[in-house]
Amino acid sequence: MDLVFIIGTSVSADQVSDHRDANAFAGLVAKARRGLSLGKLPLPAAPVLKRLETYFELMLQWNRAVNLTGAASVKALALEHLPDSLALAEVLPTAARLVDVGSGGGLPAIALKILRPDLALTMVEPRAKRVSFLRTALRDTGVAATVVPERLSEPPQSALLGQFDAAISRATFAPEVWLILGIPLVRPGGLIIALVSDDESQKRNDSESWRYRLEDGRERLLRMVRRST
Repeated sequence: MDLVFIIGTSVSADQVSDHRDANAFAGLVAKARRGLSLGKLPLPAAPVLKRLETYFELMLQWNRAVNLTGAASVKALALEHLPDSLALAEVLPTAARLVDVGSGGGLPAIALKILRPDLALTMVEPRAKRVSFLRTALRDTGVAATVVPERLSEPPQSALLGQFDAAISRATFAPEVWLILGIPLVRPGGLIIALVSDDESQKRNDSESWRYRLEDGRERLLRMVRRST
């Protein structure tokens, strides 16, 4: 049985979910989906919900020792952060090769991969403690992805150039910076996607963008740019 060691104690991946109320978590995910304008994807099936909640609870446990998130509960993660993953799951093409730069604690990328297992995910994260968490979270949720323990350079590392169909980054760069920095990572015709926060989303009216709302009414935006050559 896999063990996760946090502040001198061991917690099994199975024990993380022993006390769950599956219906309550499904209700949180349903609330998180209400602000999506497309809604092409159905409510996640029970095994997907289980992986999502396992991931969220692992994040909260590790957060005691490693600063991964400001959220203090599974509810906060589901209602404030899961909508980003849900929105990306709606717009990314089937079997896309996706890179997430500055993955931190894995949001939105790991939750997105749980929702969309067809995606081929690479996460770029330079901080060793967060890399350890990402690898543990992937193992304990049964998710397959690649973790690159490096900082994105400018220009990007040659092994990453033009290798992806889409590139995302959340809270690592200003949106305008990321939409330029991400271009060399994707193939011609590939997407660079910036996750734009509530206040910034009100200022944008791009043709290739997708708006969605959090459960409390705040608005966010996926701003997308395609690489031309």
